[in-house]
Parts: sequence; structure tokens; C-alpha cells
Amino acid sequence: MPVISALLLPEKKDLKHPLHPRRINFHPLIHHLKIYHLLKKLDANDSFVPKTETIVDVPNANSPEIAFEQQQNKEIVQKAPDSVSASQSASEAADVTIAKDLTVNHSVLQTENLSKNADTETKKLQKKGEPWNSQMSSSEKMLRELREREKDMIAALEAKDSQLAILKVRLQEADQELQIKRNLVKELEAENDRIIKEHAQNAAFQNKTGEVLREQLQQAEAELNKTKESMLQNQNDHMQKVAKMEEEHRHLVDSYSSLQKKWNELNERSKDMSSQLKQSTGNFEALQQEYNDYKQKAQRILQSKEKLIASLKGGHLESDSIERNEAASALANAEIESIKQERDLLRDELRRANELVSTYRAEIQELEKASHNDAVESQERCRTLKDQLDAERTTKEELQLLNVQLKEEMQILRDELTRTKSSFQSRIQDREIEIDKLRRQLTAKSLSSVSQDELESRLHALTENLIQKQTLVEALSTEKNSLILQRERLEQQLNEAVNYGMQQHAYVGINNNESERKSKAVFLENPFDSALTRRVKRVYGSIDSFSIRLGVFFRRYPITRVFVIIYMLLLHFWVMIVLLTYEQEVHNASYEVSKNQ
Repeated sequence: MPVISALLLPEKKDLKHPLHPRRINFHPLIHHLKIYHLLKKLDANDSFVPKTETIVDVPNANSPEIAFEQQQNKEIVQKAPDSVSASQSASEAADVTIAKDLTVNHSVLQTENLSKNADTETKKLQKKGEPWNSQMSSSEKMLRELREREKDMIAALEAKDSQLAILKVRLQEADQELQIKRNLVKELEAENDRIIKEHAQNAAFQNKTGEVLREQLQQAEAELNKTKESMLQNQNDHMQKVAKMEEEHRHLVDSYSSLQKKWNELNERSKDMSSQLKQSTGNFEALQQEYNDYKQKAQRILQSKEKLIASLKGGHLESDSIERNEAASALANAEIESIKQERDLLRDELRRANELVSTYRAEIQELEKASHNDAVESQERCRTLKDQLDAERTTKEELQLLNVQLKEEMQILRDELTRTKSSFQSRIQDREIEIDKLRRQLTAKSLSSVSQDELESRLHALTENLIQKQTLVEALSTEKNSLILQRERLEQQLNEAVNYGMQQHAYVGINNNESERKSKAVFLENPFDSALTRRVKRVYGSIDSFSIRLGVFFRRYPITRVFVIIYMLLLHFWVMIVLLTYEQEVHNASYEVSKNQ
């Protein structure tokens, strides 16, 4: 051992020697182990080396160098972190150990060179061994000290071994954590691949939904065209029905005018018949008066003749008077016969006149009844025709408004469909562009090596993009459902309007006035109008419908018109009374003074 120490330390004061204890770095444990094996090899060759006494400056176990090294090792052990940074420190420690291994290899080469030099020096020392015997006692003492220091070094090596075991354990833990991180990175890559696949599936699903929406749009356009054609067909049928109704209305007006003419003719005829009846009654009364006069005259003549006959029968008259009376009686008999004939003729004429009067009376009564019935029927028919005309006008106006509203709703629906179609196409194009961008980004990023932070940021961005796409898909699905419901509602309204138009049996009274049409067209709703104009037009439409209903109410109930007219007259009369009887108050100065007080 003295030889070994001498070989290691040729001179006491040669502090610049690389194997001087103050120059040797005891921090790397591997370096100490290699030095320990080197010392054992040199002990094996110690048998032929003479014992010499040298003063070796080896630091004591309690020296400040070893204490400082132990303190540094404790600080290294204490400062090792337990988190993810431990792996980094372990990797750095491994790099440092590799670098120190290289330095140790270099130092081993140097020690080999030194050993060769030491062999040469041993040969020299064998020659100089004799003066070294005196130093053996001191070298033995130093040997004891060196053994003690060797024990201390062994204890230090054991401490270093324990520290090395701790570092190995921590290195294993760091390796495990690194493996966990690698597994996590693999899982994240798998998750990223899964998200990419899901994104591709979502893109395919979006393409499918886009195709489905396109098909639905095409179906909606086809249905819209069908409904448009059906509306045109219904409009044509409606116009034909309107033309037929106009013809029927014209025929009804003509029949009404002809009935009114007949009624006027019947009135004139009844007036003529009444005048003829009056004239015939006057003639009958005159004939009856003449008949009564003639009857009285004939009775007087008959009485005189009877008296004459009675006197002749009595024989009181003379013969000459008899002859005169015979002549007079012959004349009287002739007159009586003529009067009887006239009486019979008058009776026949009177009977015929009575029969004619009775027939005239019966005809007059029949004509009066017929004219009365015709007048009542014509009045009822006129009233029903007027009511029917008013009802048809109101229904026509309502149907026109409904038709206009349906046209506007169809126009609005068409505009909405075009807008949704264009928006869907633009969204589909945007989605395709985004998908291409994402594919390019994914290919570019897959080629380049990315760190864990970049992977996490990419994963976060992909999840956010996926959530946005899912929300957008949900919004598109809800918008599609709302459009389908709106289309069904409009189809239902259109079918109801068509059924209502087909159920109408009479539709007359189309307004041919262009000014009224223009005024109505101005106040109809237009899809190009603003919200304020639509509100104003709706208010105007409600006021117009209210005025139409009020007019129909006044037409159906004339008594209400009378009450309204009376109310307006009384109101104006009261206002005139108030205005005429109103006198302005005049106050003098005393009133002002009293008021101020």
C-alpha cells in the first residue's frame, strides 16, 4: 500500500499532479469504483515492489474535502424532485455520467501511462530503496492511517452506493414516468386518429345530410311547382266559375228586370181593370136605375090597364067609351107586348151584365191575387238576390285577400327556400374548404415531429372544432325541421283555401273598377316591404275588413241605420245648441281684486 500511495502520489507538494487527492474528483461513483479496481490490480503487483517510506498527502476521512463532498452528495440526494422534472433531472444526470465516463476513460488512460511511469520509477526506487528503510516506520504509521482512511473511503463508497441505489430507483421511477408519458402520447395519438376518423365520418355525414337536404329542396321545389300549377289550374277554374257566375248574375239581373217589367205591366193592367170595373159598375148602376124607372112606369101602366079592365068588366061604361077603350086597349096591349119584350130583353141584358160583372170581379180578384203574389215573390227574390249578392261580394273580397296572402306567403316561402338553398350550398362549400384545410394541416403536422404541448393544443382545437361542427349540425337539423313544418303548414293552408274555393257555389260581383283595384293593390302586403309598411298595411286591412263587416251589418239590419242617423242628428243638434248658447264669462276689476285676495 505504501508503494501504491507512492505511485499515486510521487511527491508531497506536487499538487498539480492529476492523481493528487485535491485534484481527484470524488463525485462520480463510477470513477471511484474504477480507481478502487485499479488499486487492487496494483496490490497484486506489490510483491516485487520494495517497501519505501514516502510522505503521502491523503485527505483524512474527517477532512473538509470529504465532508464537502458528502455534503454535496446529500444536497444532490435531497434536491432530486419527485415530479415530472425528476425525469428531466435524471436524464441530465445520465448525460453528466456519460460525460464523466468519458473523462474517466481518459483518466484511466492517464493512469495507465502513469503506471508505466511508475514502473520506471519503481526501478529507480529499487535503486534508491536503501535510504527509504529509515522511513518504513513512518510509512507504517501512514499505512495505518491510510487503512483507517481506506475504511472511511469504503464507508463513503457504501454511502455513495446507497445514493447510487437511490438514484437508480429514481431513475427507474423516471423511466416508468417516461413510459407512462409515452403511453399517454400513444393514447393521445390514437385518440387523435379516432377524432380524425370521427371528423371524416362527420364530414361524410354532413355530405350525406347536404345531399339529403338537396334532395329535400328539390322535392320541395317540385312540390312548389306542383302547387303552383295546381294554383294556376284552380285559378283558371275559379275564373271560369267566376265567368259562369257573372253570366248567371247577368241572367238573374235580366230576369229581375223582366219580372219587374211584368210586375209593372200587371200593375197597369190591374189599374185598367179597376177603371173598367168602375166604369162597368157605373154602367150597371145606370142600367139598374133605368130598369127601376122603366119598371115603375110599366107598373103604373099595368095598374091603369087593370083598372080599365076592371071598369070594363063592371059594365058601367058606355058603348062608345067601350069602343074607344077597345081601341085604346088594343094600343095598350100592343104597347104592353112591346114593353114586355123590352123587359125581357132588358132582363137578358141585365143578366148578361151581371154575369159579365161577376166574371170581371173574379178576374180582377184573380189578377189582384196574382199581382200581389208576383209582387211578394219578386220582392222576396230581389231581397234574396241582394243578400246573396252582398254575401258573394264579401266572400269574394275575403277570398281575394286570402288569395293575395297565400300568394305572398308562397313568394316568401320561395324566397326563404332560395335563401336556405344558397346558405346550405355556401355552408357545404365552407365545410368542404374547412375539411380540405384540416386534411392538409393533419398531413403537414403528421409529417413534422410535434411535442406534447402541440399535441394537446391540436387535440383541444380538434375537440373544439368537433363541438362547433356538432352544434352546427344540430342547428342545421333544427332549421331543416322548422322549414319542413312551415312547408307542411303552408300546404295545409293552401289545401284549405283550395277546398274552400271549390265549396263556393256562387261567386259573383267582381269589381271591375281599376281605381279600386289599384288602391287595394297599394295596401296589400308585399315581401319586399319593410316591417313598418307591413304593419301599416295590416292595420289598414283590419280597418277595411271592419268597415266592410259594418256595412254588411247596416245592410242586413236597416233599423240600426235609423238609430245611427237619429243619434248623429241629436248629437249635431246638441252641439249646435251648446255653441249657440255659450257665453264667455266677463269679470270686472273687483272680481280680479277679490280673486287676488
